[in-house]
Amino acid sequence: MFHSSIDSSQLSVSHEGVEYEIRHIDGIDYHIFTAVDTDKDNSILWESNGQRYDILSTIPIDELLRIAFSVES
Repeated sequence: MFHSSIDSSQLSVSHEGVEYEIRHIDGIDYHIFTAVDTDKDNSILWESNGQRYDILSTIPIDELLRIAFSVES
């Protein structure tokens, strides 16, 4: 699932069942949530140019990052 919305300047996340990290790449903070269980969804959330983007899928984080970078290109 891919979602985009207007940046509200607030971010609330649940860390339950995921490993969380932030990667700062090309001036953008990518919030990365890697599911502990393989049958759960991975997620990447970032904000750019007044929009908030969210990708949610069972595919690996590296592939989700490639998708996120393609949105920014």
